[in-house]
Parts: sequence; C-alpha cells; structure tokens
Amino acid sequence: MIKEEDLLTLINIAHLARKYEFFPLSERMFQHFSAAFPLRGFPHIGLALIHFQLGHYSRSCVELEKAMELGEKSKDAYFIYGMCLFHCGKYEKSADALSCAMEMDKKDGGGGIIESSLAVLKRPEVLPFFKQHPMYL
Repeated sequence: MIKEEDLLTLINIAHLARKYEFFPLSERMFQHFSAAFPLRGFPHIGLALIHFQLGHYSRSCVELEKAMELGEKSKDAYFIYGMCLFHCGKYEKSADALSCAMEMDKKDGGGGIIESSLAVLKRPEVLPFFKQHPMYL
C-alpha cells in the first residue's frame, strides 16, 4: 500500500498538472486515484476542478456529488458545486450550496468564500432563492 505522504505528493502533482492546464494528464491521474481509492472523495474533487476549469459544469456537478456522497463536504466543495449549478441554470440548488459554503466559511473565520458567494447570490436569477441572513443584507 502507498504511504500517505507519497499519495499526497502524487495528488499535488495531479493538481499542478491541472493548474498548468495539462488537463488530460491531470484527469488520467485522478481517474487512477478513483480506481485505487474508491471510497475516498478526493479524486472526484480533482476531476470536478478540471471540468470546472474547462467549462464542463454539469460534469463537474456529477463529480462533486460523488465526492460529497463519499464524505467530502468542505466549504470549497460546496462553493464550486454552487458555482457549477449556477452555470447550469439550477438557481435554487445553487443558492442552497452557496449558502452552505458561506455558513461553513463563517464558522472557519472567513476565507473569502462569503464575498464570492454573495456576488452570485445577489444576481437576479438567484436572489429569489437566497434566504438572506441579516448579516448579509
């Protein structure tokens, strides 16, 4: 079995490949991770980020849903999921995911997700579904 520190190095390489737009290489690495670690969500997060960068929002949603089913429920995952849903025209679900990301960000002391989420949540398409908390008015 691979050591956790070696796995982290490989994951970082896959993310670097994505960052520098070597999408096929990055995608293949995350697909291998998915096969090798079927009960972990991180490969699906990696695949979702690739598809998000490529503008394949519905595919990114599918990968994020798989990751969340496997326990990956971070504020970043909810934020990207909300953004993908927005681009797919699923505004009510987008509002829910972005609101969840904001609540998680608030609990963590804030890391910029609140401001980015509000920029989308206040758009006319999404605003009717946003249950505004008094602190965001």
